[in-house]
Amino acid sequence: MKAVPEDHPSRASLYNNLGWTISRRYEHTRILEDLEAAILHAEAAVKASEGHSAHAGCLDNLAHHLCSQYIRTGDLQDLQTAINHSETAVQVIPEDHPDYATRLNGLGDHLSTRYERTGNFQDLEAAINHLQRAVKATAEDHSRWAGRLDRLGNYLSSRYKRTGDFQDLEAAINYTERALKSIPEGRPGRATWLHNLGIYLGRRYEGKGNLRDLEAAVKHIEGAVRAAGGPTTGGARGHLLSSLD
Repeated sequence: MKAVPEDHPSRASLYNNLGWTISRRYEHTRILEDLEAAILHAEAAVKASEGHSAHAGCLDNLAHHLCSQYIRTGDLQDLQTAINHSETAVQVIPEDHPDYATRLNGLGDHLSTRYERTGNFQDLEAAINHLQRAVKATAEDHSRWAGRLDRLGNYLSSRYKRTGDFQDLEAAINYTERALKSIPEGRPGRATWLHNLGIYLGRRYEGKGNLRDLEAAVKHIEGAVRAAGGPTTGGARGHLLSSLD
């Protein structure tokens, strides 16, 4: 990178790609120095991209790396800085940009992560708002549409657990069902989505006592086990009940 002049038009892209590549290596090695190097390169990319169209993407990648560091170290300041960068990324990218939904999604994820740490209800509310906008801005045939639906369902389920508002639980079930209907058998992530839907249906059974919800919940948990390559003989009901606690 030292050989690239500071005014070179590709400087930001080179830093950004180098940081992302090193962060992928960190995912395999778990060597903290790799993650720290990824952050340094991402910071350089953000600085070099100011005033250019790539700035939002560079900010988003830096936020991602900082959130990874927060998960590793537990330093809340890393997460706060990640949120700040994600907020700026959303602000600087046009709403009609192809990556606008991705920036909203990233911000929602970081806010949800902070909610899990602090319990600040405003973070959860904001995460839901950003994911709703991300889903709206994503075409139904987009490869990430189903994942965003499922994530929104997860956030709404968290709000239901906090407030007891059945409308949130109903919406969580609806979004997760739509996500599952839109993806083929065998797609990565399907087991998790089946599991999530089973848990939501189990919670509705607990609240309303409809046996059909319990039977459907068990069916989806069993489907999740099969999708993950495990045996389904026994245990699904017990797993469901333990997950609802």
